[in-house]
Amino acid sequence: MSLSEPLPGLGVRLVPFRPEMTGWWAEGPAVFEARTGLEAGEAAPWIGKVLARTRAPEFEGTGGGWHGFWAVEGAAVVGACAHASAVDGGGRLEMAYFTFPPFECRGYGRAMAVLVRAAGQVRMPGARVIAKTLPEESASTRILAGIGMKRVGTALDARHGEVWVWEAA
Repeated sequence: MSLSEPLPGLGVRLVPFRPEMTGWWAEGPAVFEARTGLEAGEAAPWIGKVLARTRAPEFEGTGGGWHGFWAVEGAAVVGACAHASAVDGGGRLEMAYFTFPPFECRGYGRAMAVLVRAAGQVRMPGARVIAKTLPEESASTRILAGIGMKRVGTALDARHGEVWVWEAA
């Protein structure tokens, strides 16, 4: 599976985060765009926040941050998705995705969920891909159910309290 090409019918491709993107963004959106070939556009208010969090030392993963991707349609950044941690002791790999607000309700969340789930299965064969949501019906719970994930229980999250846990069937 190639993440650099959109899957048929999804219109979104994934572009991996790279550590140097933080510095390029710090130099300004024009530098980031010139170096990456991506368009920040309406996503600009969120790109810096995602890059700052991606490099946060409290998150595990590549380069001291999430193993993440920009979700891109054409050249426009429409969201971000990631493997939120290394495979845990139970053999689970958590996925996460975030559609930037100007791009919500257009199917990008579903596309990211499909792609980051598949990337997890390629990156860590045998790992069970999971996701967590707030414990209420939402767009994210509909996305996860729609791509074949099942709610398998609850967990305590340090930031959100009790959350629902979903696992790929």
